[in-house]
Amino acid sequence: MNAPPGSHAANVLATEVPVAVTVANRVICLGEVLELAPGVVLKLDQQKDQALHIEAAGQHVGNGTAVKIGDRLGVKFQSP
Repeated sequence: MNAPPGSHAANVLATEVPVAVTVANRVICLGEVLELAPGVVLKLDQQKDQALHIEAAGQHVGNGTAVKIGDRLGVKFQSP
């Protein structure tokens, strides 16, 4: 989306917002939380190829899939 440089619209569009990608959610007992330590694997119900939930500023904006970008992890946007 383009707006004239220096305009109010351009300033709004340049505003940074936090983006979060949720792989899965799970409820566990407090005792299990206290047992979490390096090397412990927390099993999730999410299938490895299932869509990830993408949020911007706390609002759902779409779904995507995990992709490898060099030695980094990325998210390929699929749908709103």
